[in-house]
Order: sequence, then structure tokens, then C-alpha cells
Amino acid sequence: MVHFDREEMEQKIKEMKSSISSKVDETVEEFTLVVDQAIDELAAELQIYVNSRVNKMSHIQLLVSHPEPFTKTATKKIKRYLY
Repeated sequence: MVHFDREEMEQKIKEMKSSISSKVDETVEEFTLVVDQAIDELAAELQIYVNSRVNKMSHIQLLVSHPEPFTKTATKKIKRYLY
């Protein structure tokens, strides 16, 4: 017959959960940084491309990343007054 110390097992499980959650948090932060860098690089590339194609008065000065979709009207037009 084998006796398992339930309290000790629960404590080990809690420790494992906390270590796993900390690793997941670190991974999510790293992934977020990589995605942000990729977005910045693409924005810079897009700005250079567009500015090379349009006249000087139409150059893009700033690109703003908008993470969530724009709110739209029933006819699928962007509500510009909100932005």
C-alpha cells in the first residue's frame, strides 16, 4: 500500500502552475515585442514606398497603427468623426 501526501502534491502542483504561468507571460511579452517590431518595420517600408510614388506635398509624415478595427456605419463606412 502506498500513501501519497496530498498536501505536498498540491503544493508541488501550485509551484508548477506558477512556473508555467511565468514562462507563458515571458513568452507573450517576447511575442508582443516581435510583433510590434515587425509592424514598425512594415510601416516604415510602406511610408518609404508611398513617399517615393507621390509628389512632395502628398508625402506621408506619420503612420499610426490602429490595433482594433474602425467602427463602421450600417453601410460599412468608417465613422471618421470618431478619429
